[in-house]
Amino acid sequence: DAETIVFLILGKYGILHLVKTGALKAANEAAARGVSVKVLACLDKTTLKFYEQLDSAVEIRHSESVSMHGCIVDGDVAVQNVSMESNPVGRGKEDAALVIEAPEFLTAQTDLINTTWKNATPLSTARTFVELGENTEPLQINLGAGSFYRRFKEIVARDIEDQHPDNENWTNAVLRQGDKFLTSQPNLPELELLGIDVSELMRIVGRRIGEEIVGNTEDSTQTDQEFWEYLRKEWSDMGMGEMEIIGIPPQSIRIHDAGSCGNAPQFGGPFCHLDEGILEGIVETKFGVKAAAVERQCTDEDDKHCHIDIIFDQLNT
Repeated sequence: DAETIVFLILGKYGILHLVKTGALKAANEAAARGVSVKVLACLDKTTLKFYEQLDSAVEIRHSESVSMHGCIVDGDVAVQNVSMESNPVGRGKEDAALVIEAPEFLTAQTDLINTTWKNATPLSTARTFVELGENTEPLQINLGAGSFYRRFKEIVARDIEDQHPDNENWTNAVLRQGDKFLTSQPNLPELELLGIDVSELMRIVGRRIGEEIVGNTEDSTQTDQEFWEYLRKEWSDMGMGEMEIIGIPPQSIRIHDAGSCGNAPQFGGPFCHLDEGILEGIVETKFGVKAAAVERQCTDEDDKHCHIDIIFDQLNT
């Protein structure tokens, strides 16, 4: 009977009860009607396959803190299980639940679930880690001062100060801490000397940051246009260049005056790959589209600037 939104809260084996009782079918039918169905669950590698039975329109996120079972429908009524069979072979015949319509309770419960939802990990990200038994908690990432993005760059920059390139223009704002330059004489990261592709490593980290940025902006931006405007401003405020969105819906993203390499592309080039990875992660997470091509122009000339062009396949917002 839902009209707008349904929150399903599932503990470690809660999905089994949806399958056995037919509630999973009801959730899929609601999603097919256009109802926003969100599943907040504690995923387990033994039950992951059952989540594949949910309609593709159902949004699923993982949180280790979820232990209860229940649902909230349109913010008007909640069902909270108080007794459930550990193995639902009886199709829920012995289960007991409370149906709650108290406005104060529903408001408090909805606020709690929304907070947990914001900090939860999307299924696309959590699946691999759950299968491997690794940590799935989000990185709590943003682009501002004190963020993971800023601290990650600062840590890497500290490790490139023993030797120096021929130019002395290592003064990109992203490599500063306050007004202090982190280093003025960088060298190649030691990882490259060990044969590790630092650029690809940076892209992977960037994609992970991009995934988190999308999750952190879902509640603050209602439309795609608001999202792009928010991202454009954040990008500019961080000194990461001017973002140009080309095409409606966007077919490519161009970053003018990127400069993450600090005008020393032979040493700071991996930082450009970090920014590229962030954009790729954002678009892939939000729109399900991967980058088709990336063109990057880095320069160490003062009168020229770095540019990044990322072209996407069939981006449809």
